[in-house]
Amino acid sequence: MSLELVSAHLQPGEPFIDNGAGASRLVDVLIAEGFGRLAVLDVSGAALAVSRQGLGPQGESVTWIEADITAWEPDRLCAVCHDRAVFHYLTDAEERAECARALNRSFSR
Repeated sequence: MSLELVSAHLQPGEPFIDNGAGASRLVDVLIAEGFGRLAVLDVSGAALAVSRQGLGPQGESVTWIEADITAWEPDRLCAVCHDRAVFHYLTDAEERAECARALNRSFSR
């Protein structure tokens, strides 16, 4: 479902960020489908390492961001942001607001 939704809104070459990706394989599929300028954000460096290792040399084309989304300051813009239920697991209203603010600051359109 994630691939279907992302593909419906992201054009090849547009910047994309997958928030809370963990060791997800979504980025692998996006690369295979010809999408580029991909970023993966997760609080767990270990999960990011698993995802990056699974990509092999293709992982060099991805921006890997180890950060807590509630404190993250985007240094790039994106056309589409995919949230892998991070927002859902934030139970504090201020944390949800910080997550939303960080993601909003990253949009290029």
